[in-house]
Amino acid sequence: MTKTKYIVIHNNSYEYDIFVTDTKKGLLFEMHYSEEEFWTRPGTLIMTMLDTGNGVKFSHAKKSMEYDIVEEIRILLNFSKSINDNKVERESRTFIYPEGSSLQTNPISL
Repeated sequence: MTKTKYIVIHNNSYEYDIFVTDTKKGLLFEMHYSEEEFWTRPGTLIMTMLDTGNGVKFSHAKKSMEYDIVEEIRILLNFSKSINDNKVERESRTFIYPEGSSLQTNPISL
């Protein structure tokens, strides 16, 4: 099992480290705070996400979450999609249009 480290630059700041390990159960993503001194606990594990191929499991999934946790989950999901071996999944794009607008309207791109 090889563990690969990725650094996350968010809002022009080195904020997170993501470690990816290919395990027997699937791809394991571990998100840590970076070692930057603005964190109260630099290097601390924030959450893990296991992509089993049939879904994902989060270590910190709750019914109600603070916005910062939701943002960290979004970063992990977008990252996992970007390294997906399935080209269709990796390159798929989602656009949202206001109801009643034409497709020429500037969409929201996700």
